[in-house]
Amino acid sequence: MLSIITNGILIDEDIVKFMKEELTEGVQIPIDGLSYHHNKKRITMNGDGSYDRIVANVKILQDAGVAVKRPQCLINNLTEKQSCLKIKI
Repeated sequence: MLSIITNGILIDEDIVKFMKEELTEGVQIPIDGLSYHHNKKRITMNGDGSYDRIVANVKILQDAGVAVKRPQCLINNLTEKQSCLKIKI
């Protein structure tokens, strides 16, 4: 049984192939609430938020047949928890 947790930023063809062939338990990608909250905390090296890229990469993994567990939502308060539960990926 093999699963991983990743930030979901550097997903490419080779990684998708590896995950599809090797991960029996799938992958989990943390998301810090909705895009506004997430992008304040998780910034790429060029200063951009990472939410849209991560969501796109989750969909690429799902389309390839990789089991993506419900995103782990890292939250600080009840409002963020309620927002995180609304994420549709």
